[in-house]
Amino acid sequence: MDFIYFSKKPFGWAEQMLVEKIRELGYTADVYDWDEVEITDSSFMYQGKEMKLPTVAMFISRVRTRHIQGDRLYLFDWLELLETKGVRILNRPKAVRSSSNKVYAANILKSAGIRVPETRLVTSMDQIEAALKEWKDIILKPLAGNASVDLTRLILDERRYGDEETEVLSIFQETPIWNMLQKHPVICAQQYVQNPGHDIRINVVAGKVVSISANDALPNTWRKKDINEGKLLRKYELTKELESIALKAVEVLGLDYAPIDLVEGEDGPVVIEVNSAISIWPGHETMGITIDSEGSVKYYVNMIIENINKYSTQSV
Repeated sequence: MDFIYFSKKPFGWAEQMLVEKIRELGYTADVYDWDEVEITDSSFMYQGKEMKLPTVAMFISRVRTRHIQGDRLYLFDWLELLETKGVRILNRPKAVRSSSNKVYAANILKSAGIRVPETRLVTSMDQIEAALKEWKDIILKPLAGNASVDLTRLILDERRYGDEETEVLSIFQETPIWNMLQKHPVICAQQYVQNPGHDIRINVVAGKVVSISANDALPNTWRKKDINEGKLLRKYELTKELESIALKAVEVLGLDYAPIDLVEGEDGPVVIEVNSAISIWPGHETMGITIDSEGSVKYYVNMIIENINKYSTQSV
């Protein structure tokens, strides 16, 4: 088998499209349900049958995000076991593990000279209060969260301070944050970056920017995403500075492809986070946000084919 895309049922558009395009080029490719995969030191099973290892593999973000924290550790162990058997996984599990930890990734990016928000781990109400008192405006999110789930913004209300000792968090803030800590004992805290009201999403594939878009804030809120209303995407200009930042961020985290989320801060672009998931869908390819008018799918396909040719030759 040349290529396997590990996913979870129901299979999505992205993995099915990539497999279809790879097959059209004469390579063997398939989508496997991760829940039906079994990997040991001596075998690779799918749906109870012994299968040939693929030369190259990818895994959809649902494979990673739809695990509880403890199970996720075993997930990476299994993927890294596949690597020891000679499978080239895009992105490499070690790079995904590192970039998924938002605090660790922010520190790696900062060390490389990339502008990021002030970021720290918090594990208690006292630590959250200290961050809020210092930064005045903060974002709290799970250490390895996704899709903006449990993303919370806290703003310090300095009008509450007087001659008497006052708690940093109001009662309206304290209750939901206490509950958040019960669900996520370790949280990423970031200083909120004031911005013009939109995020920037840049997709990088194999060292090339393939798309860029702006994600405008929804009406009457700072949020850029809503469970019912979705996103407000539009075309955005790719500047040399944005391109350079995106390419460097992906490189220092060791990723083969990645969507990068940035905002335009007062001192220039700030990388909020670097994701390790593929970010394409039918609208992405047709709404005019791709650099190439033909879309970005072919760049993912070319990346996969190049690795199939490279690693199949090495195994001969």
